[in-house]
Amino acid sequence: MTRQQLIDRPLALYRTCETTQRGFCPVCGSGICALDDGSEYVSITVGTLDEPNLIVPESQSFPESAPSWLKVESIAPEK
Repeated sequence: MTRQQLIDRPLALYRTCETTQRGFCPVCGSGICALDDGSEYVSITVGTLDEPNLIVPESQSFPESAPSWLKVESIAPEK
């Protein structure tokens, strides 16, 4: 998903390290995404989507932290 596709209103941003910012709702504080400097893509939190079945994952992060019932290796290649 590109930055333009994601954002229809301003996110609050917090820089978590030299190369990454976290985007979150400025009203309730819910985490929404991670924005890596220099990348046109956004890593989104699936739980924030109204219709997650419309999105096809391109990669996954931290599969070793996934719940045991979620078979992430069958969803997308590891990032």
